[in-house]
Amino acid sequence: MADRRKRRGSSGRFLQGMVVYALIFAAAVLVGLRLFWDYIAQYEASRPTHAIEEYIRSFDEEHVRAISADFIASLDAGVQNADEAEREISAVMDQPLSYARKGAESSEKRTVYVIRTEDRTIGRVVLTRGDNPRFGFASWSVAEESFDFSWLLDSDEITVPEDWTVSVNGTVLDESYIVESGIPFEAIADYYELEDYHFPSKCTYRIENYVGRAPFVVFDASGTPVDLSNGLDEDAYLANCTADEETAMTEFTDEFLDYYIQCLSNFNRSAYSNYAMVKKYLVPDCPLDVRLREAIAGQQYAHSRGDEILSITYNRFYRLSDGSYLVDFTYDLDTIGFSGHVETTNNARLLLVQTEEGLKATNIYSY
Repeated sequence: MADRRKRRGSSGRFLQGMVVYALIFAAAVLVGLRLFWDYIAQYEASRPTHAIEEYIRSFDEEHVRAISADFIASLDAGVQNADEAEREISAVMDQPLSYARKGAESSEKRTVYVIRTEDRTIGRVVLTRGDNPRFGFASWSVAEESFDFSWLLDSDEITVPEDWTVSVNGTVLDESYIVESGIPFEAIADYYELEDYHFPSKCTYRIENYVGRAPFVVFDASGTPVDLSNGLDEDAYLANCTADEETAMTEFTDEFLDYYIQCLSNFNRSAYSNYAMVKKYLVPDCPLDVRLREAIAGQQYAHSRGDEILSITYNRFYRLSDGSYLVDFTYDLDTIGFSGHVETTNNARLLLVQTEEGLKATNIYSY
């Protein structure tokens, strides 16, 4: 029995020893693995490509805001706020990014990479190697980073009547955004320098230094939104007379034109009396008044045997500025000369001005 107990005691101590050895071995293995994985990690960290790949994965919201802060500060805050700009830049940084090493600018302790999207270079990163190597390996870290988002910058412009208002993202554009003013309307461009009147004109607003969308919203002189998707209809803008104004101009022109034709044709061979009849429709000493006075001498000798207005067609009424108007009309004229009746069709524009005595003519143009 004693021998049997001795064998059992020896067997127990052996098992205990094996467990201890196993634990020691396991601990050694764990320590070894820890050192091995630490070694591997240090080796990976010693490769600049590992550092730049980690960098590429670092673009969260905070990082994007940091690299774009200076660029966003340079934008026109009047047409775009910072949040909108950040969203545009974030959309760029959410694209798949790649990197390329700049060998000519790199050295043993300094590596330069450019960061690219699919179609352009957007940034530059400088990595430097640390001075405290572990296992003989030194890790790399970001020393410099710079990004160029200037290619995102956009600009736009719009030309509208000068008495209209333009806004962008809720901001009403002031005079500092106007790059050109006094632009003639094509419909009346020939008359801007002929009279001492302020004709309506257009101006061009230009916005720049923004990214993404900055849509124009246009309001007319009364504050009503205007849809310019099909461009500006100049005739519709200029032909803005009321029904009463059109009636007054029609009645005036009907009367004036009769006396004007009689004066020009000297139908009764009495140039001065003919001038006196038309003069009451004229602004004193206006260009048309002066022109008719200067023509009196010649009318004593040159005249027809009679001129008759057959019809008048009113094409358009333009309300200008400073109480002035432009009437566009076509009239058919029957002239009786030595060779008989001659019918002609004439296009004309009559410039009118509102005076204390009512409408008066200042000039007439044929075209």
